[in-house]
Amino acid sequence: MAFETGGASSAADLLDKLRIFAAANGWTIDANVARSDGPTGNVVVMRRGTAIYAAVYTDTAAGSSIDPGPYIGCYTYPGAYSGAANAMAQANKTSGSQCNKMTGPFQAYYFFSAGDYLHAVVEVSPGLFRHFGIGILEASGALTSGAYNHALRWHYGPTEVNVATSDNHAVPFDSNGSSQGWLGTELRADSDSVSPRTIRLYDVSPADPNGGWAGWLSGGAQHAGSPLNPLARVGPSTLTGRTVLLPLITSIDRPSGNVSIVGGPRDMRLVRIDNLAPAATLTVGPDTWRAFPVCRKNGDAGVESSLAYGYAYRVIP
Repeated sequence: MAFETGGASSAADLLDKLRIFAAANGWTIDANVARSDGPTGNVVVMRRGTAIYAAVYTDTAAGSSIDPGPYIGCYTYPGAYSGAANAMAQANKTSGSQCNKMTGPFQAYYFFSAGDYLHAVVEVSPGLFRHFGIGILEASGALTSGAYNHALRWHYGPTEVNVATSDNHAVPFDSNGSSQGWLGTELRADSDSVSPRTIRLYDVSPADPNGGWAGWLSGGAQHAGSPLNPLARVGPSTLTGRTVLLPLITSIDRPSGNVSIVGGPRDMRLVRIDNLAPAATLTVGPDTWRAFPVCRKNGDAGVESSLAYGYAYRVIP
């Protein structure tokens, strides 16, 4: 079964349930161990055939007032797994993307998998969501690997927590996270004689030679470079009340200031949820999708708010 929902008592329990779900859906578990790299927590290293090698891990640190723990994160690496290396230090691994404020027990989790991806949505507390995942991009043109990791990390500064478009948040498949150095998304896209080339989606491109463009959330120069930026502002149809499921188009920097579209995550879409409740089910032709707030739908002053922006995931029976 490629979809599962349930409850989890803690980040460690959530990670273990994800491990079991992954193994049941064709992922090979190469390691399931306690972390030995400094932070306390656990790490599960897994792969899907030889297409993607990745890890999902926990960190029990308390964090800070602007970045509260515990954390759940994920990274990818070119493979294959080396038992001689630390499970958190596989060769050429990405830096990793992390969700913060992952304190259980959780209201609910939602796991999605099909082929070469594994996506998780967690309702941390009533109305508050986190997203993380690993996978291979649905490629546009030739693409080496296309492996990605993403996670939502929200900034809790008093002037930031309620500002959906703040560049201090690290948001999946958006070019946010510049001020803190947090990475909402990383992907591998070898090009221009660089291999492996890890692309970081955060707001420093084009100054960063390994920067990427996926900005849909705010109106800065980095975000305006994305074709999704204006489309994300189109609300539901005034005639039908429906909204469009938008592909999360990602581009990478190339020499001479050019960019190349490399694709987007499979079965994951950007969606306006003005008329949808969190975790609502959508039927589009023969397909069923579940829609969730990016963080919290239209949160009141002083709490998280991602306005009416959401992500939708296709449910594979």
